[in-house]
Amino acid sequence: MKNMMGIAKEFFEMPVEDRACLYSEDPKQLVRLSTSFNIRKEKVLHWRDYMRHPCHPLEEVIGSWPEKPAAYRSFGRHSQVMLTNYYPSCPKPDLTFGLPSHSDPDGITVLMQGDVSGLQVLKNGNWITVKPLANAFVVNLADQMQVVSNGRFRSVEHRAVTNASTARISIPTFYGPSKDASIAPAPTMVDQDHPPLYRGYKFEEFFDVFWSQGLKRKTVLDHFKIENP
Repeated sequence: MKNMMGIAKEFFEMPVEDRACLYSEDPKQLVRLSTSFNIRKEKVLHWRDYMRHPCHPLEEVIGSWPEKPAAYRSFGRHSQVMLTNYYPSCPKPDLTFGLPSHSDPDGITVLMQGDVSGLQVLKNGNWITVKPLANAFVVNLADQMQVVSNGRFRSVEHRAVTNASTARISIPTFYGPSKDASIAPAPTMVDQDHPPLYRGYKFEEFFDVFWSQGLKRKTVLDHFKIENP
């Protein structure tokens, strides 16, 4: 884990010209270096850079990963999409977020925090800081789990805050369905007392709605809610 964090730090500290070939503002570009969240939609940018790429099947996709630093392609074996987030130290952390409040669109998120605090989760109307633990991962439920469980399990609303003194790196990996997967409340989660809360859809539709707007709490789920009497 320390090696992984060190490689990520080395990548973001490389000269801009060594990373520029990876830059893209297209959310459908599977391999891309970018900034903020959805730069095409945002009027005010968030305090974050990130590197996104697929991880599975590894033998087919590893050739698309960054070539520098050379150790980057030694990152672990994952079956999810992985992000490497870089939040620089911010001179005025009270004016901006690394990322504003949102829930993840996939199924489950596994996050390696590093040793700098910045993750907060919303619980009972209060923002709770999730303190980093050495050699530990944070596991968040994401939106597809809320839909499939018909609301029994709720996706985690969270945000990333900045600080004035130290850059922060976080490495989340996202496990989610394929774009053509059909998503709906599981039959075992629906009965007379628990009518379906969400309509069925292809995951690609959810993904498109997610990327058609900025991060706005858990509002993507609202597009798929059923209004029950």
